Amino acid sequence: MTVSADVAGAVTLGVAGAAHPGAAAERADWSGKQSDNGRPVLDTAKSFDIEGSDQKVPLTDGDAATALAYVARRFHYEIDSLRDGDVHG
Repeated sequence: MTVSADVAGAVTLGVAGAAHPGAAAERADWSGKQSDNGRPVLDTAKSFDIEGSDQKVPLTDGDAATALAYVARRFHYEIDSLRDGDVHG
């Protein structure tokens, strides 16, 4: 599988004991036109189901979304079950 270096979306997985547990909550009301790395912030995104959980995540469609949804699925199955509030796109 090839993943584009031009990632237009990101998934944040909240984990108990994480170094900065409030980081995702601080960004939930993002209103800028660009991300911290200079990428344009999109007005819409496609909602992706995270297999095995009842969670969804909004991402830009494409190779990056495929890879990020895969990582979220593996996290859910192999590390910790995803719950409401754990996933942000």
